[in-house]
Amino acid sequence: MIPYAVELTDFLSHRSPNGEPVTFDFEGAVLWSVAGDNGAGKSAIFDAITWTLYGQHRGGTQDARRLISHGADSAHAAFAFAVDGERYRVERSIRRRGGGRRAAMRWNGDAARWEELPDTTSESGFAAWRDALLGLSYEAFTHAVLLIQGGSDRLVASGARERFEILAQLVDLTAYQRLERRARERALDARARGGAYAAELARLPEVEPERRTGVEAELERAAAARAERQTAWQAQVAVLEGARVHAALVDRRAAIEPGIAAGEALVQEAERIRAEAAEAAALAAARPHLEAGIAALTAAAAARDRDVAVGARGRGRHAGIDAAALRRAATAARRARLTAVRAAGVAGERAAARRRILPSLETALQRRLELLDVEEAAAQTGSPAAAAAAVAEAGGMLAQLVAARDDAHAAERDGERALARASAAVERADAALAESRAGRREVVCARCGQQVRPAQRRAHLAHLRAELTAGRKALRAAQAALAPLGAARREADAAVERARAIVAELERAHDRAHDAERAAVRAREAAGAARTALRSWRHPRAAVVAKGGRTEVEALRAELRAASADADREERELADAAGRAEEAAQRAAEAASEARRAEIELAQVPGAWAERARAGEPELPAALAGRLVELTPVAERLQALQAAESSLAELRAAHAELSAQLEALPREHAVGVSAAEARLARRAQALEDATALVRQVEGRLRELDLRERELGDLRERVGAAAREERLAARLATLLGRQGIQGHLIVRAAHGLERLANETLRALSGGALELEIAAEERRGRDEIVISARDLYAGGERTDASFLSGSEKFRVCVALAAAIGSYASGRPAIESLIIDEGFGSLDEAGRDEMIDELQRLAQLLKRVIVVSHQSEFHNRARFPHGYRLRRDGTVTEVERFV
Repeated sequence: MIPYAVELTDFLSHRSPNGEPVTFDFEGAVLWSVAGDNGAGKSAIFDAITWTLYGQHRGGTQDARRLISHGADSAHAAFAFAVDGERYRVERSIRRRGGGRRAAMRWNGDAARWEELPDTTSESGFAAWRDALLGLSYEAFTHAVLLIQGGSDRLVASGARERFEILAQLVDLTAYQRLERRARERALDARARGGAYAAELARLPEVEPERRTGVEAELERAAAARAERQTAWQAQVAVLEGARVHAALVDRRAAIEPGIAAGEALVQEAERIRAEAAEAAALAAARPHLEAGIAALTAAAAARDRDVAVGARGRGRHAGIDAAALRRAATAARRARLTAVRAAGVAGERAAARRRILPSLETALQRRLELLDVEEAAAQTGSPAAAAAAVAEAGGMLAQLVAARDDAHAAERDGERALARASAAVERADAALAESRAGRREVVCARCGQQVRPAQRRAHLAHLRAELTAGRKALRAAQAALAPLGAARREADAAVERARAIVAELERAHDRAHDAERAAVRAREAAGAARTALRSWRHPRAAVVAKGGRTEVEALRAELRAASADADREERELADAAGRAEEAAQRAAEAASEARRAEIELAQVPGAWAERARAGEPELPAALAGRLVELTPVAERLQALQAAESSLAELRAAHAELSAQLEALPREHAVGVSAAEARLARRAQALEDATALVRQVEGRLRELDLRERELGDLRERVGAAAREERLAARLATLLGRQGIQGHLIVRAAHGLERLANETLRALSGGALELEIAAEERRGRDEIVISARDLYAGGERTDASFLSGSEKFRVCVALAAAIGSYASGRPAIESLIIDEGFGSLDEAGRDEMIDELQRLAQLLKRVIVVSHQSEFHNRARFPHGYRLRRDGTVTEVERFV
């Protein structure tokens, strides 16, 4: 990491009354001095570095609002640095009211701007990015890059045990410590659970083997008794079912026997009425034929006499029907029908010819009328080219108006932002003045602790009043400027809307012109196609279709429709005449057919009844019906007797089947149902008692099994808890100081020793060498740092006893080693020392400055902070900053 710049805005004593940050630019040189009196704000620079990177300052991580300068509402700090040739910038801000902000950015050289890195505005995202880039914790950073005030020699000056704790923080054993803590908690939890299980196991009584054996024998006896009673109960269930079947069969056989006796009596009467039944059957069979013949004769008379006056005898009388005469009349009627059909066909062909040509004529005339309409509409709309020119001109005007409207909107937004800024400034100034008047403002500086003098307080109040007056004046000016801007914006909006309406109307006119032109083309094409379809039409007025005007076209269409109507009327009249001839022929054919059918039907009727029908006896149907009525009871009685005979046979068969079933039943089933039910109830109760005894004994056996399982489960739990306790305790030991943590610290000590000696040999010209060892003394883990002066015999001595310049070289070497080891980078490239020279005398400080100048040849940035006068010397520090305190504000002077 190479620091480049630090920017402070209202940060501690670095006030920014005009809003411009105080900038410390460290670019252009390697060695820099930041000098000034105590309390001048030197360490605030490095508070800003640790606060922007880690959210920590000299006061820790809490109460960051104390970093805000006296009288300010917020503070902001930014730190720019380079890593591996890439430049980065981190920022943080804090407000007295409300939350803060943080972000990380990278310099884009091609675009010449800072670009915010994604996911760095949240604390977790920022920390993840920082750790991935630097690889340094706060502890490692303040031991490797920034040696904060009072801590530059902390690792060397500390005791051996404290060194171990510091090194543990630098190695970052947090994960292992957390795992160790969880393992020990797991061991304690397992021990507690094991004790609870053991106590519960001690309270439960053991299960004696003799008791289990006795219960199992008792269960075996009870199960055998229940099986025996189960068998007896099942046998009695079968007996009860058989008794019920036997009783049902007996009842069914008794119910059949009266029916058998009655059927045998009816069968004896059957022979006596069979003769009468035969006559009834013959008349019943002839009746349909007789009725059909009479109906056919009546239909023939009706067909013959239809549409003719029949005199006193009336329609429906059929005496004297001559079938041969009816056939001759049917032949004549067919000839008349053929003549009428031919005449109708000739008229139909003429009408069909007119109908074939009429649709094409109608279509051609309609297309001619449509063409006339379209040409008139096209003449009214004008040409598409003229309409397109008007649309283009209106579009240019609209574009100008839109640009003017956008300018008006932008001006109004600028006015609104100016009004918002003025309003916010007035609110802040008014709140600050009210708090100052009420005495709620601090009268002691939050960082330096110096008392604010009364004269300064009065000047501060006057400044607040002036700021409030200026803010109100700016607010009124912004309000006055905003009103005409709003009016101009509304007028511009209205003008744009009117222009858009005009453009839309012109576009619609342009579309109508195009549509009219296309419609005219389509109408001409349709009219041409219609005329092509009428090439075969020869008529004096055929030219009207191609060139006629609206009046001529309408007259020709009316003439054609009238001619078509006349042809259709003639066709309908001839068709009606053919239909009437068809009906007459049909009636004649029907009369002949009915007469023939009557002859066929009467041939099936006994002679006397058929002759009476041909003679036209009107009472014949009634006489036949009366005779059938007389014979109907005989027939019905015969049918009943025949059904009785069939039923008697079925009853005798069922009686025999029931008797056979009764014989097949076992003898023991021939008992009363009530007796069988009573015996079954007794055996069911015995079975229930045996089952209850078995369940009782099984319950006692289950209780014994449950207790044994509980005892076994508790024993397993006790053993598992003991194993878990041993494993967790072993894991805690392996994860602790005696295990992996100690191993990592020992490895870190060796790594730090190697890296520190690489830097120390360069700083001391090969004279000094460090030894860092991890040792256990009196049960405590300690880190011992020793040094050898190879030019003075190489005797080993504790690093805390080194001289000031030697200790400084050792601290710098350790800082470089810690940075390289913690970040995993090959070398540390910068070092910042904050007030690490106060305990040295003048000669020691001179030696330190010489060491710093030699160190600047090894690193890319060295920044020293001190209030000592030697660090003000521009000859020895040609690049730096001098800070002076003026009341509560720090003044910064850069010298190069």
